[in-house]
Amino acid sequence: MTPIAILIGIGMMLQKIFKLEVKTLTKIILYLFLPAALLEMTYKSRISLETFFIVLLFLTIFYAVMLLIIEIYIRIRRLGKGMKGAVRNSVILDNNGNYGIPLNQLVFMNEPFALSIQIIVLMVQTVLLNTFGIYNVMGNLNLKQTLKTILMFPSIYCLAVALILNYLGVGIPSILAIPLNYLSDGFLAVALVTLGVQMGSMKWKLGNMDAIVTISLKLIIAPMVGLCIIFLLNIHGIAGQALILTCTVPTSLTGVLLAVEFDSESDFASQAAFSSTIASVVTVSLWIYVMQFL
Repeated sequence: MTPIAILIGIGMMLQKIFKLEVKTLTKIILYLFLPAALLEMTYKSRISLETFFIVLLFLTIFYAVMLLIIEIYIRIRRLGKGMKGAVRNSVILDNNGNYGIPLNQLVFMNEPFALSIQIIVLMVQTVLLNTFGIYNVMGNLNLKQTLKTILMFPSIYCLAVALILNYLGVGIPSILAIPLNYLSDGFLAVALVTLGVQMGSMKWKLGNMDAIVTISLKLIIAPMVGLCIIFLLNIHGIAGQALILTCTVPTSLTGVLLAVEFDSESDFASQAAFSSTIASVVTVSLWIYVMQFL
């Protein structure tokens, strides 16, 4: 966690010194770095149809259960529209890209099958981010305006292009592959520094009940739900372990960028993402220990 904390700290320091424009940084990430990283990772992955459908079934059940739990909490708390979307995004959208993939590689020692499961989850998260995630931060815009905004984000198109090129076995010319690789490699650093910049400009509220519940749902309840589904679907071995691992990761940094972009509870989103990332040092370690018994 130290390298992650250092980059976030650099962003906070830069914000205190220079008062940076968070929205400009956010646009660079959402429209350039994220699409490039997604395209490269998807293009290089090797995924079987059997694995794809198993993971898709697991995720369908998992998200349905988590959404049900979230909606029950929202009704009990009687949250406003902005906070409803913020809580949903903080629990459903996760950091399976710049956090989950390195974690998967470390735990499974670059095992190709485990990594392919992680890539599928990342694909699904990308679709959710650019549809469900955007819908939750769009406020009072009507359906037509929301769809128009969703279609403006390039990540979905990059995902489709990557899948087509992967399936057809078409190579990417080096004149495009090299800058694509540069952008992909820079995504994590720029995203974490931007999170630090956002955190440096926000007002912290200690003891926020909704943040505490959101983090608990993300880091404790979500893995337990995933474990129950693993047993329900009778998934064992590396497949079961890799799926559980995807349920343990903290709240999405990109979800914070969406909240900033659309001025939708960005302080809450930042606090949930940062706090869950720090707390995940303990919770992820515990779940990695549990995974060895699956």
